[in-house]
Order: sequence, then C-alpha cells, then structure tokens
Amino acid sequence: MRYSRVLIAAMLIGVATPALAQESTLDLFAKLVGGLVDGGQVSLGALGAGAVTRVAGNAFEVHFPQGDPARLVFEQPLACVFLEEINLPGQGSTTIRLDLNQVTSIQMLDQGQFNELNAMAMQFEGPEGTAQIVSVDGTAQNIAPVASVVTSLTSADLEAAAKALRQACPGPKG
Repeated sequence: MRYSRVLIAAMLIGVATPALAQESTLDLFAKLVGGLVDGGQVSLGALGAGAVTRVAGNAFEVHFPQGDPARLVFEQPLACVFLEEINLPGQGSTTIRLDLNQVTSIQMLDQGQFNELNAMAMQFEGPEGTAQIVSVDGTAQNIAPVASVVTSLTSADLEAAAKALRQACPGPKG
C-alpha cells in the first residue's frame, strides 16, 4: 500500500513539473525581443556585450566590462500587450509597446554569429499601431514592428520562444 502511494506521488510530481516549469508570457517576451535570460549574454549596440542578471521578476540588468549596467523592465498591462522599458547608461529611458493581439505572424531571420553571440532579426506582421514608442506622458508614436537581438541564446531558443508566445497570444481572430 505504501509503495503505491509513493508511486502515485512520484507520478503526480512528474505530471505537475512541466506545468510549473512553463515560462510566463513575460519571460517569453523578454527572451524573444531582448534575448534575455538570467546568466546569458547580450550585446546592446555601442555598449557592447554584457552579462545578463535577472534583478526582479520582470527586470533584467546587463552588466558591461566597464560602466553602469543597462536595465530592461517588462510589463504586461493587458493580455498579450507588452511594455519594454529600456534604460541605457547615458542615454535615458525609452518605452516600447507591442500588441501581440494584432500580430498575424512573426518572421525570423537568423543573422549568424556576431562577436561570438547569435544575431536574429524579427518582424512582427500587423497593422499600424502594433508597435509604439510610449512617452512619459502616455502619448504613443507608431514605429516599425521589428526587433534585432544579439544574444547567447540560439536561434532555436528564440524560435521556440516565438512559437510558445504565439500559442499564448495567437493574434487576431479572423
């Protein structure tokens, strides 16, 4: 009898573990558009490559060999609507809004290696207003819904994040 309880408990743990291990949509979004995972590396323009540290549930810092870290904070104010606040040393803050409810597809193009990291270009297909820069006062300006990341993640990692995010946020019903 005791053996069967242990076996059932082990089976339940085995069944429950994948559900607990699933990444949130915020995690998937940070991974896809920023190439960000705790312990990974990314390159941010002229700042170069740096080590990624998750500093809070929805915030990451990128530590460079010299200078202050960059800070990227992600929010999800509505289902499948994401905000990314980017704070780069000496450059101020920018907030980008991407509404995956409007995205009909995500086109990805592997750009190969760049400074020993993996480069990926992405385009989020959707109508005008899919991607916006949001100012401090809340006004928004439409921008091209594209992203480019240089990361220690592989193209397979990024494509898997895109697929999982599309399953959670399938886009317009039509």
